[in-house]
Amino acid sequence: MHVYRNITFSFKFLIVLLISICDNGSAQTSTVDSLRNLLSTVSRDTARCWLMNDIAEELFGSQPDTSIVMWNKCLALVEKKLETEQDEKSRIVFLKCKAQVFKNIGFYNQSKNGAKKALEYFSRSLKISEELKDVGEIANSNTNIGGAYSSLGNVSLALTYYTKALKMLEKTGDPDDLAFCLVRMGNIYKDQKEGKEALRNFDRALGIYEKRNNKVGTALAIAQISWVYNELGDPYCSLSEAECLEASRTKALKGYLRALGIWQETENKVGVGAAANNIASIYKASGQPEEALKYIKLSLEASEEVGHKQGILSAWREYGEVAFMQGNIKEAKKYALNSLQMAKELGYPEKIRDAAGLLNRIYKAEHNYKAAMEMNELHVLMRDSITNESTRKVSIRNQLQLEYEKQVEKDSILNAERIREEHFRNEQAISEQRVYTYAGITGFALMLVVALISFRAYRAKQKANWLITRQNEQIETNNKDLERQHLLNQKIFSVISHDFRGPILSLNLVLDKFKKSSEDPKLNKYLQDTGTAVRNANEVLNSLLNWAKTEINISGLDKTESTIQAVMTEIKNELAGKLEEKQLSIEERIPVDAIIALPPNILRISLRNLLSNAIKFSYAGNKIEIAFTENKILSVRDFGAGMPADIAAQLFRQQVNPEIGTNREEGFGIGLYIVSELLYKYNYTISTESKPGAGTSFFITPNV
Repeated sequence: MHVYRNITFSFKFLIVLLISICDNGSAQTSTVDSLRNLLSTVSRDTARCWLMNDIAEELFGSQPDTSIVMWNKCLALVEKKLETEQDEKSRIVFLKCKAQVFKNIGFYNQSKNGAKKALEYFSRSLKISEELKDVGEIANSNTNIGGAYSSLGNVSLALTYYTKALKMLEKTGDPDDLAFCLVRMGNIYKDQKEGKEALRNFDRALGIYEKRNNKVGTALAIAQISWVYNELGDPYCSLSEAECLEASRTKALKGYLRALGIWQETENKVGVGAAANNIASIYKASGQPEEALKYIKLSLEASEEVGHKQGILSAWREYGEVAFMQGNIKEAKKYALNSLQMAKELGYPEKIRDAAGLLNRIYKAEHNYKAAMEMNELHVLMRDSITNESTRKVSIRNQLQLEYEKQVEKDSILNAERIREEHFRNEQAISEQRVYTYAGITGFALMLVVALISFRAYRAKQKANWLITRQNEQIETNNKDLERQHLLNQKIFSVISHDFRGPILSLNLVLDKFKKSSEDPKLNKYLQDTGTAVRNANEVLNSLLNWAKTEINISGLDKTESTIQAVMTEIKNELAGKLEEKQLSIEERIPVDAIIALPPNILRISLRNLLSNAIKFSYAGNKIEIAFTENKILSVRDFGAGMPADIAAQLFRQQVNPEIGTNREEGFGIGLYIVSELLYKYNYTISTESKPGAGTSFFITPNV
């Protein structure tokens, strides 16, 4: 059995997750020498594997590149032994070592290459621990995976993994691991600007670390508490706003200085870089740029010494901020561009947001308003992706669920009474909601009837036009009838556009109101399904109205062209929720300046329908390909359910054949027919290729 490992090693890697971590003591050199001497005398391969891993762990804080070489050697040895080892106990030891090495390589990659690469190794470690049924390591892996998702801005998945880990650790886990998970949970609340909840988790973690004399954990928790005071203020302060701000900054500075002292004592360069950068931020905000620069240089020097990209990135941005404050625009621009490039390389939304915000101000100072606008758009995009309302609700809901489960264990009788009261209130809410829902559905059904009647009337007008060319003696009479019919159609669609969209919006607002006020999962699911149905119907109505307006436009066809990328960006933003729901990705092969001879409105309707269909019939986790070839052919391809030839042959006819999506999504079956009609008017043809189980491709081809 392995006896050499440092059980608190996981805390050394918190700094690579923007939480500030370090080694586990100042006697690192002697520890490494002792382990190396022991390695030279040990002959058993199980012990050698663990010793190689432990040496790499001890070196990580100061020599990360040396550590990864050692871990790769250890991994090669383990995999070689697992190919031939027959003894079951020895195989278990090798597998545990392999899981630990995967976890450590994940931390290294998160520090050097970003969270996406780290996620791959954390997941491998989790898989092995689940096979071994090692509850402690399963909990640790869940915590690490949650941290990677948090760095990528996916708060929902981060909370899911944190919650799993916390439940395990509160029952049987190591106190240090429990405190580590609490810090991670606190960071979620910190990012959601919920200062009290963040401090509650950080304070609880700090108490555990201090009780166990864990310097790494203590510095970690202190740094997070200081961040809350610096960025969010003291939520318990009752003084004036200005006094609270000053008091909060003082607390934050005191905490960061204490954390810096611990990192310097333990000779951890990564921790020194993070703490120094935070101290510089406070001096910068207090209008002391000279003091800020002193700590920025300390941060940059420490981070560059160990090649810690996140630390370098943070120091660059602070350097740019201070240079801008001092009026050195050229220097500020240099470091701001460097930080934006590295933030994109590492894939961190918050860092991209901050760098874009700084560049927006720099370009304004240079009077380069076009570049400033681009940076402002990037800043807003990153900001909204981090702090969107749905993410915040997921955060709160998961935490409430955890608190609810704790309360059940403490007092089942009181909890049962509360459930009965909640059930009674929810039943009342459901009854009231049914009234609103039935009324909304009835109004919507009437609206569809009017739309379909108008659609049929329009088809009748087309047929009348065809007959007019063969009945010259009735030209004058028929023209008058067609003119009256045309005016009627315009009025009908005007009424639909202005008087029927209002009820849909009102229905959506009512659904959102009841969803926000309800905490009952069944009611929320019912409201969510109803809202989805209303949104789908609204999309069909919009398509009908846009198509009809194009068809009855007597002033002639719109001859403008479209930039495909611009329209595609708009459509992706509209369908972002559906893409995220199925975890679908879009792979684009469209030149930046690609132009298609279709008006933006027609291209928008066509792409929205084709991409909606691709989402509907794709399986979760798949991708969708969109391409524009040299032959001017625009294609949309999915890898979903596909369809037989007889169904594909009916897609563009005047038939309604609604199909059910891979997640039981429903539709009306007229979208593709509308698209084909619109494209036909602009001298384009739409075709399809599909095979059951292999996906479907649609092609928009110009008629030569």
